[in-house]
Amino acid sequence: MSSEDLIGNLLGVVAVDEFMDLHLPPLENEESDLDSIRKRVASGLEQAKERVNAGLPDGEKHPLAKYLAKVVSGFPEVNRPSLFNYRGHVSEGEDVWTPDILASRPPFKDASLWERVGTMLALKHNLDIIDANDQILKSSEATEALAHLADNARRILVTSGSCHVFLVACFDDFMARIFRFDHGGFVATAAFNWYESPNILHTFFYRLYNTMEGRLVGDDDTMFTPTTEDKNRMYAALIKHEFYHSMYETVEAATEESLWIKAVRFRVVGDERVAQVVKCFTIGDPLSVANVLFGRATRVYRVILEEDIDQALPTIYVLKVLPPFVLLLAFSNALLEDAWPSVNSRPEIDFYDAIARHCAENGIDTTGMAMCHGSVNVATLSTVSQQNADLHVTLLDITRGRRQHDRMLMTPVGTPLCNFDSPKSLVQALYCALQQHEIAYDAGVLHRDISEGNILLHEVPAADGKPRAFLHDFDCAEFTRRGLEQFEERFPDRRETKWIYRPLSETLTDAVGTYEFMSIERQLARRQADGEDPGNDKIRLPVGAEHGPYHDLESLYWVLVWMILQYTNYHMHSDRLTTYLFDWGGWPEYRKYNLLRVEWKLAVKVPPAFKRLVEGFREYVSVQSLRVDVRLATRVSDVPVLKHEILLKIFERHLSSLEWENVTVTEDPMQHKRTREDADLDTSDSSTAASASAASASTAATAVSSSSETHDCSPKKKAKLFHGGSD
Repeated sequence: MSSEDLIGNLLGVVAVDEFMDLHLPPLENEESDLDSIRKRVASGLEQAKERVNAGLPDGEKHPLAKYLAKVVSGFPEVNRPSLFNYRGHVSEGEDVWTPDILASRPPFKDASLWERVGTMLALKHNLDIIDANDQILKSSEATEALAHLADNARRILVTSGSCHVFLVACFDDFMARIFRFDHGGFVATAAFNWYESPNILHTFFYRLYNTMEGRLVGDDDTMFTPTTEDKNRMYAALIKHEFYHSMYETVEAATEESLWIKAVRFRVVGDERVAQVVKCFTIGDPLSVANVLFGRATRVYRVILEEDIDQALPTIYVLKVLPPFVLLLAFSNALLEDAWPSVNSRPEIDFYDAIARHCAENGIDTTGMAMCHGSVNVATLSTVSQQNADLHVTLLDITRGRRQHDRMLMTPVGTPLCNFDSPKSLVQALYCALQQHEIAYDAGVLHRDISEGNILLHEVPAADGKPRAFLHDFDCAEFTRRGLEQFEERFPDRRETKWIYRPLSETLTDAVGTYEFMSIERQLARRQADGEDPGNDKIRLPVGAEHGPYHDLESLYWVLVWMILQYTNYHMHSDRLTTYLFDWGGWPEYRKYNLLRVEWKLAVKVPPAFKRLVEGFREYVSVQSLRVDVRLATRVSDVPVLKHEILLKIFERHLSSLEWENVTVTEDPMQHKRTREDADLDTSDSSTAASASAASASTAATAVSSSSETHDCSPKKKAKLFHGGSD
């Protein structure tokens, strides 16, 4: 996210009293408690003032941390944070955003990890990042400071799973502002003097930590910490599965980070589908966490339901906290996803429903395909969010893309595609994705985000030992015109919300998806959408081009190329070629176009069937790429495009070939030659919050908008599986 985009997420600056009443409303009998705080800290306030006025030597701890520790000292033990000053006082000329005072999240008594941080105060020298017109100050120092503040908000939001968080920025010795961040933007208070108006920080900490027992304002009220008894009980149900018993040999390994999360599972009663509220128990670390602040912020968990523990073999689901969705029954492993989609984007459940109905009506076996078993908008279903529905909607106005909190219960559980163990298993996985893409397209659905992260291997191996994979994550999907007509005929009750969504004439021209894997034509469309000239002397975007199935099929080719370059030693110049083809800078679409004109030079030991498949695929993509050739601009419709039946025959012919050597990824020439670096923020990382807060501002600005989700294909982390993609 650019500095301009980050600044554009400021939703307003409001008076302190108005901010408090709206976001931290008064508590019963708080006046007497606040009066006690004033009396208890009066001497400490004067001492803090004297130390600040005397001028703090470089490196000396700022007195505000000690003073605030006295403010919270009278809080009930269950709600009392600990205060830590991890930096010294900022001197003029030093970095304006490194020092932080961190307040822990009860019951933790330290703030060494981000998940243990409740709020923070950023100490700045003379810099107020907001000017007299209530706009972000236009200076490099201000944008760097804002980037750091937003990055800290992101870290707390991502690790805690909260709906929104509060931070404080202090400047000019005694001045401060309180900020509220959620996944749609942020608001700030007017500047105030914390010495002359001490009751503001008193009230802020009192209400933030005492609204709910053991919880902070902004915490998700549908997530709870399980007891030791809960963990033992759910582990006993989990290990009924031999596979998961071997994966998690102890209760601690499976439940150390576990949570209870409310969601919905649909059940068919007669001719109707009924929503059943269920309690999901998360297993192990989150499978995927979208490392974003202003975005969908998808979180994915492997879960087992409390309602199922008495079954002989309870289903293991995936819980995806994201756009609304649907139920399909009778599957063995599943997932929960948690996300914040835009309220005017079509819910992902619509696409899963359309595909499921198509399969049911045409007798298509859906075994192994991604299926949705329950979907809920947490903000509107009172039985799930019993305390505060408004908590699950961001502040951003609906006309600007306000986000809501949705959850999906899905099957199956997946593991990253980069865990393939042989060249043939990689091809088999892409073949599965190709088959399922054809089924979706026949159902009237365009996936529009074919990428490495959206093609997953099954976590639980098949009984026959053959690799299985599935295509998932339809959050970028759209209906074809025929598909939308069929969907509205099959689901007439969904027509009532039709006005919310943009017309297909607009959405089908959108350049969506994961940039690295987009077809050349759609990359040119992205350039055009970003205001760049989408072409040069050789290639140009065809006039009126809409997203078609052939664009997704070309994306599958670039996924194959990416996998070869990133995870094998089949090409001697893989690092250089990866940058050449997939880096946003330097017009990679033009480079892709040029590369398609020549035959690949793969290693001698590459299995012949693999080499022939790659070359055959390249030839068809090369022909399709002529659609963007300037010399053919007047007859684009005459250029042959990729079709499912053609590619399926290519894959089937080479998969049935006997020319596959028994080569695995641990043997030359096929091996994991590089490991993917851990994401900037990994929920399993043991790095401290204090040290992480000193990351560079440029890194912070990038991380605020990063849409990558945490997963790693290094040998040491192969056991860390996930079901998730990019947002």
